[in-house]
Amino acid sequence: ITSGVNGIILVAVNTDTAGPMTSACANAGIPLVTVNRLLANQDEATAYVGSESIEAGLMAGEIAFEHNSAAKVGVLMGPAGNEAAVERTNGYPKIAEEKYPDVTVVAEEIGNWNRDEGMKIVENWIQYGLDFDTVLSNNDEMAMGAVIALEAAGKRDDVFVVGVDATIDALEFMK
Repeated sequence: ITSGVNGIILVAVNTDTAGPMTSACANAGIPLVTVNRLLANQDEATAYVGSESIEAGLMAGEIAFEHNSAAKVGVLMGPAGNEAAVERTNGYPKIAEEKYPDVTVVAEEIGNWNRDEGMKIVENWIQYGLDFDTVLSNNDEMAMGAVIALEAAGKRDDVFVVGVDATIDALEFMK
């Protein structure tokens, strides 16, 4: 703002703490376009470019729960406070409450969008003896980690895994 820019494009890491930046741009009359993550005070920004994260959670849940309407679900979440992680995670129980009342969430853990962390979490669930038959992952990287852990334990055919994003890496992994 002090540099006199004509506009700002923002991809916020933490959408809850971006509020002062958004308000400052609005007060200065500088157009602010937010990308990929809705801010807590999005109405003060000029425009948003991206998807609605809750929709991704609803779609992922729908796919998983159509497969198993009494799923025992482990959830792999992105970073705490990240809008996409929060809203994708919020979508799963919302679709379950609306259409699949026999679904149970048995674990939720933060894997920080990371394949290795997703793998370690699922390895721990397996070693702990957690009774789960579905993994809902906020992104593809953690979903791939889950699949790797399940394959190593000989349990890949027993657990339905859903990721979000359809990255090129994930599509190749699925092949």
